[in-house]
Amino acid sequence: MIYSVGENIYAFNSGIEFAQVQRTKAFNAAKLPAKIITRQYNRYLARNAAWMGLTSSEYINMYDYFQKVTDFEPIKQSVRTLASIPRADYHVRYFDNKQVQISENGKCLAIIHTLVGQDELVGDIEYLNNLGDVMMTAYYDWRGFRSMVETYHPDGNIASQTFYDPAGAQVLAVTFMPHNGESQATSWQLLNYHGQNYTFDSENQLFTFFLNELNDVVASTFIVDRPQLAPGVLGIDTPKRTIAYIHDSHLQKYTTSNEYFVKGSYQPVLQPRGREFNIVAVATDQQAKQIKERFPACVVRQLPTIYTTIVEDNAITDLKKVLYVGRLAPDKNISGLLKILAVLKERYMTIQLVMKGYFASTEYEKQILAEIKALKLVENVTLLPYDVQNHDLYHDVGLFISASLSEGFGINMLESMAHGVPVACYGLLYAKDNLVIDGYNGIYSDVLTPHELANKIIRVFDNPLTVMNLKVQAKMTAKRYQAEQLVAAWQQVLN
Repeated sequence: MIYSVGENIYAFNSGIEFAQVQRTKAFNAAKLPAKIITRQYNRYLARNAAWMGLTSSEYINMYDYFQKVTDFEPIKQSVRTLASIPRADYHVRYFDNKQVQISENGKCLAIIHTLVGQDELVGDIEYLNNLGDVMMTAYYDWRGFRSMVETYHPDGNIASQTFYDPAGAQVLAVTFMPHNGESQATSWQLLNYHGQNYTFDSENQLFTFFLNELNDVVASTFIVDRPQLAPGVLGIDTPKRTIAYIHDSHLQKYTTSNEYFVKGSYQPVLQPRGREFNIVAVATDQQAKQIKERFPACVVRQLPTIYTTIVEDNAITDLKKVLYVGRLAPDKNISGLLKILAVLKERYMTIQLVMKGYFASTEYEKQILAEIKALKLVENVTLLPYDVQNHDLYHDVGLFISASLSEGFGINMLESMAHGVPVACYGLLYAKDNLVIDGYNGIYSDVLTPHELANKIIRVFDNPLTVMNLKVQAKMTAKRYQAEQLVAAWQQVLN
């Protein structure tokens, strides 16, 4: 089995989760058994995985595993049929199908919140004490069973979390203790697992135990895609092999010089304590060479991170509309993207920028909306909410623009190129001259300022023939990143 190890499958996913899904799909299609492993508890995991096109056989979650629900058939647990509400004794009052109040003799005992998007189904139940404070919350999984019960200290901080299987048996208990005014988990107890109880000091210890349980069935390959999970994977006793995939730049520039240092988050991958990864994989030869120079003992391989499908739907050579798809976050420099647009607007007054993705935070969303207004771009920017399907975006755009100041490869750029839409970006490590080649399949500026990149874009689009050549070569570049090539490259390592 080939496991791609991640934290979660979220409602809003990054390129790492998309890469894991594509890798798993490609391996399974090539008869190489593969699954995604996730560590974090997520009662919406089944819903999120389905949104990403995954079946229950293509992923496994640690909490699902111990709760015995890796292949659980969903049920619809309606509020109206909830067995824990003795309706003969309690008064049940419904509020707009999203909240239900349970009362006795006029006193509210509990509040039921329905699942998001499933107004008739139980989401969670808050149980109240005599003062009206929440003393306990029962959380229901998207698939219809009571999954976890959380209790609270008098100050409202978490005291414990108990996880259940669908039959109602306790399988895992987490204890919290106060620390600096907050609750911190201090103990994980695995209950009656094959007739024994086990205690762990951290979730990571529990995770390593879980990984060893999987590996004991058949010695497997584990590909870790999040650096914080490296210690857990390196704790597996006898894996077939371990691979760490670095999806972004492992380097960060000093603020006082042009020198680079290794990001702290990648220390567990590149400088682990004790056992090392059999292979460290990256998307470009350039990054592989830099890692090898700094860490000579490290076995480094360039391996594709994602594949794409060529789409013949775009013949646009003007700048009426430009596009950005991806996370709307500070590290993606959305502020810089807006400044590029402001310069382009001086030449193309009605230019439209479509930005699709999810904001890193509410505060960042407010900041970007304020900047759109301050730059007088309200009529020039369209914000679209995140979803996993982007194909309809590309047929009428002339250019994909990224203002990111750090990239490991540029998955969103590759998707654009597959539609024949060239990319404009800054001349970053691992993106320029790897995926984006200036004047050949896209545009990049080594001067990292909005004016420089915007003016270079304007000069290129003054010549439609040049733009058409970029479009042709962008698509030719994308053809090198197909599922067959991804599998073939990985097979050389896996075999």
